Amino acid sequence: TRDTSSLDEDSAAEGETAEISQRITRSRQRKSNRGSVHGMSEKSREAVQWVHKIPNWAKPLMSSGFNLLDVAFRIISILYLPAVVAEMLVGGTKLILSMVIARVVRKMPIARQKWCGAGIMVVGLVLVACSDFVSDNESSESFGLGVLFVMLKVIMGVSKDMVQELFIQESDYSATLLLGM
Repeated sequence: TRDTSSLDEDSAAEGETAEISQRITRSRQRKSNRGSVHGMSEKSREAVQWVHKIPNWAKPLMSSGFNLLDVAFRIISILYLPAVVAEMLVGGTKLILSMVIARVVRKMPIARQKWCGAGIMVVGLVLVACSDFVSDNESSESFGLGVLFVMLKVIMGVSKDMVQELFIQESDYSATLLLGM
């Protein structure tokens, strides 16, 4: 048999559990108003209706074409810039451009903290580019071409990622067909 003090503890624990459960539910409800964690919101679906106008046979060609140009521009950029600098510029710029494209094309809300992080990333990228430019003994033309090819590589990479994401999510295109498997 149990004494009454243990019954009071059990009911108190159940009350705390119920309160925690309610807090989690309220938190999830607040987060659900911001848009989906994955997939596309209705606003995003409306913004990308042009995807349905592209014929199915052209979708893998678009993805492959962006991928081919992505790789080509990466290789060319390494010819003009040190590989470490090129990779730092590519990684940072791709993150920033992906965020901007998600906002502009898909109309996704971007949190203020992410915009602040992007600003810090821009400062870092400028410092990396300037340090390489100052310490490099080669011409500014070589550096300029390297940065140009880095930017082209980033644009092709982000375009490829966005196209694949839209084709898979919005037009129910098979991922294995799109990725060439």
